[in-house]
Amino acid sequence: FYVEHFLDVEPDPVFIPGLKQPVRADYGYQNGHYNLIDGVSFLRAGNEFDIFSKAVIEAQLVKDFSDNNFVVVAEIPKERDDLFFRLEDRLGKVGARAYKFDQLEPLVNDISARSAYGKTIGGLACIILEMSG
Repeated sequence: FYVEHFLDVEPDPVFIPGLKQPVRADYGYQNGHYNLIDGVSFLRAGNEFDIFSKAVIEAQLVKDFSDNNFVVVAEIPKERDDLFFRLEDRLGKVGARAYKFDQLEPLVNDISARSAYGKTIGGLACIILEMSG
């Protein structure tokens, strides 16, 4: 039972008119709509604003210029739940979702419930870890 059956590695980027660089995601999966999964890490001090802003802007661009959904898996220090809740709120306002890296069960359930096989993906956390590294 392999993760490759459920996730596309480096799915097609979303090209934005007028921008040279497309929005890229680490992984993607199908569940009615195509979902792009991007990993972010807030573990390094001093770059929270850049990471936060980029995630929200990319989510909005994906919504505006494609039929895809955008999913962010965020690696956030345990003492910064406030940061995650702000990220989750902002992404929700543009139709995207956020998951904590250390609490992936809801994402795993979403992927496995919609998959052709309907099985839980035990290795997803390992794959997502590579995204934020």
